[in-house]
Amino acid sequence: MRTPPSSGILLLLCTAAQQEKRVHLCYQDWQGGESERDVDTYGLVYRGGFWYSTGYCHLRQGLRVFRLDRIKQVEIQEEIFIRPVDFDCVEYVLRSLSQTPTTWQVEVLLETTLEEARSMMSPAMAMLESVPQGVMMTCSFGHLENMAHFLTGLECAFLVIQPPELRDALHKLAARVEQMASRTLPEERVVRAD
Repeated sequence: MRTPPSSGILLLLCTAAQQEKRVHLCYQDWQGGESERDVDTYGLVYRGGFWYSTGYCHLRQGLRVFRLDRIKQVEIQEEIFIRPVDFDCVEYVLRSLSQTPTTWQVEVLLETTLEEARSMMSPAMAMLESVPQGVMMTCSFGHLENMAHFLTGLECAFLVIQPPELRDALHKLAARVEQMASRTLPEERVVRAD
């Protein structure tokens, strides 16, 4: 069940981003571990039913994305920062979500153009990069069976680079579809409405 972040946390982070003031926050990761860190919040993004904050984390010394419903406490600090002029919060959050570690790291060569590939999937699903042979799709995915279903729905040819288990999932899906396509009812059992 999705728990929305408290309005107080949302307001404090929004204020800190607008005023370019550092925040100190208590954050709980997806495994339940808690950490305290200072963050320069560049902006807030709402995506897929969740609010996210992105910015520079002084604990990890790099850019990070934080889900707001996992933030337990926020305090605005006196230190100020300067947000990078060309930083796109939405693009960074979408890219980060597509690379969030799950069970399988997937690489698939799509035999299409970058423009067509972008029209076939959400930027939160995968990173797309133009290469000489087409478009390289990279993402992290939890269930290869679901990825196999997704790929077969694309309107382009593709080549699985990794993992090899994705090819197995595609073969199983193809066999299942072939089996379903071959089924028929005996003529006497077909009931038609007049």
